[in-house]
Amino acid sequence: MKNIKQYLILFTGLQVFHFLILTYWIFTGISAIYGTNDDSLMSSISSGNLTGNYDNHLIFIEPIFSIVIKYLEILLPNYSGYSLFLIFVTTSSFVSILTTFIVLKKINIFFLIFYIISFISFQSWYAINPTYTGASLFSAGAAAAHINLLIFLKNRESKYLLTIIFSVFCFITYGIRNEGLFIALILSLPGFIFIIRFLKEFIKPAMLSVLFFLILYICNLITSHFVYSPEWKSYLELNSLRHQIQLREPERRLENHLTEIKWNESTYFMFKKFNLTDETQMNSNNMNKIIEITKVRYFDKIDFSYNLKNIKIEFNPWTWILKFLLLLIVFSLLINIIT
Repeated sequence: MKNIKQYLILFTGLQVFHFLILTYWIFTGISAIYGTNDDSLMSSISSGNLTGNYDNHLIFIEPIFSIVIKYLEILLPNYSGYSLFLIFVTTSSFVSILTTFIVLKKINIFFLIFYIISFISFQSWYAINPTYTGASLFSAGAAAAHINLLIFLKNRESKYLLTIIFSVFCFITYGIRNEGLFIALILSLPGFIFIIRFLKEFIKPAMLSVLFFLILYICNLITSHFVYSPEWKSYLELNSLRHQIQLREPERRLENHLTEIKWNESTYFMFKKFNLTDETQMNSNNMNKIIEITKVRYFDKIDFSYNLKNIKIEFNPWTWILKFLLLLIVFSLLINIIT
């Protein structure tokens, strides 16, 4: 546990140093340009520019973090609390890796040069173009880096440290954007395969890692219970269902099933343009019905070429992830054979 204490002290100092330098650079004349409409909207909500009141009801960000953003907006009204939070997260992702290498005594001149170049290029770009998706991906990368680092350590005394950091960043990526957790797990596959191979050695740190994540997850659930009304929870449920349809395959298939949900072309057009506000049409029941109607039942028709075509269409947006996943699996197997 000695290295955990050393890590926390060193991480705090480095994080403050990195964050202050970056924020000073930003607020000496550079304005944030949000990368997506979602980020612009959430910043406007949290700062009160949209409704006139500071608000923590941010659609994609979990309440345990949205509350932090709200109070940053209150405490620093002349700055964007939303941007500061995202930049803090991405800076932490970089700093955590630097701190880990220092604590494990794996640092050298080549690592430092690579780190400085990466930090300056990525963070300077991100700081003027902050997105919640980017923050989630940076956190996913930090989580994966720590669990995969286990592969290259001959002395595994730091396994508790690395697995706990992994849990923290997994929760951060989940809290900012839920889908980020899946990216973290995919990127961590080499580390998981290695842990499974030496399961007896890693069973305790693995259980501690899961427990740590569950504690954070339960804290988030308790927070949501106190800060979210039933109406907001209902809206989040509807938004989650909408998110499964719009700009995805179900939306494209929906055009052929309008009569089944009693929609016309005008309603469908408004839905595609995110302008459908009629609660008799835009509700959870209809969204569930659309998901069910547009679901592809691959083997209802015994036709191999037909089923293969539909599977390809379904996975087309995820091709890059599948290829990357295959590469990771091959890489992991090679490492396990060599070691």
